Amino acid sequence: MKAHLILLFILSVLFPPLLQALSLNESQKSDGDCSPNLKDLQVEGGLTIICLSLESFVAALNQREQQVKNQLNALHQKEVTLYQEKLGLSAKDKALVNKELRLIQREQALLNNSLLIAQQQLADKERNYQKRITFLERTIKELRAFSGEVNDQLLAEASFALRRGDTEKADTLFKQVEEKEKGSIERAAKAAFERGKIAEANIDYQKAYQHFERAVGLAPNNTEHLTWAGSMAGTVANHKKEIEWQEKALAIALKKNGEDSPEVATGRNNLGSAWFSLGEYQKAIDSFKQALASDLKTYGEG
Repeated sequence: MKAHLILLFILSVLFPPLLQALSLNESQKSDGDCSPNLKDLQVEGGLTIICLSLESFVAALNQREQQVKNQLNALHQKEVTLYQEKLGLSAKDKALVNKELRLIQREQALLNNSLLIAQQQLADKERNYQKRITFLERTIKELRAFSGEVNDQLLAEASFALRRGDTEKADTLFKQVEEKEKGSIERAAKAAFERGKIAEANIDYQKAYQHFERAVGLAPNNTEHLTWAGSMAGTVANHKKEIEWQEKALAIALKKNGEDSPEVATGRNNLGSAWFSLGEYQKAIDSFKQALASDLKTYGEG
């Protein structure tokens, strides 16, 4: 092929996307073209711009941090009131109050974990901002997989909202899919699973756990669902459930891939973490040793 023909070919491939990028105004370069339209449904080849700015991401994290602090303060006030009410109560009534106090303390531990995560993300905001962008792009792709199953206009609106960093519409749409697809269990499970990932990304671990739990209930042999559900069970301090789901995920991986596979090594590592969280340190060490031995066979010493 002659040189000028090669140049024309390169320009024909590169010029349209370059022209589209160069034609963006200054606000679009930083925040993206945020006009909602059905082009958001285009699966491949389009210019997908995430419109969430770093400033908006940080503002959302600050809002979540304050929200968690307010919830902790409300729980603290409730805790103080319950301790005061215990005075003069009968043994039976004190037992009921103690049960409620334990539930409050469990919720406080979960919220303190959420607060720590929000503060850690703020401390390294640039890196976590990029992770959020990647998450939003992946969620848009997952949404598009349901194209044809749900109203196209709703799908476009949810995709548009995700581009701006708002996950609420996407969660609502996944909920519709989950409810609609009860006859198609795998798709309903996938929708519940995606809702769990949205809730986790929004540092709402209790809600994430509930979504992952439903996903496992609908598709109990899906190792990805089991692994994420097990991990989130550990986050909300339900370590017995964490072990149950991680053991099941490991058993499926063993049957499918054999002893010396990366999937099995990861499963053993996850199970070791679950045993560690429960305080079963010898079992944790055994699982970690098996994971290490498997990885050494797969990848070698270096």
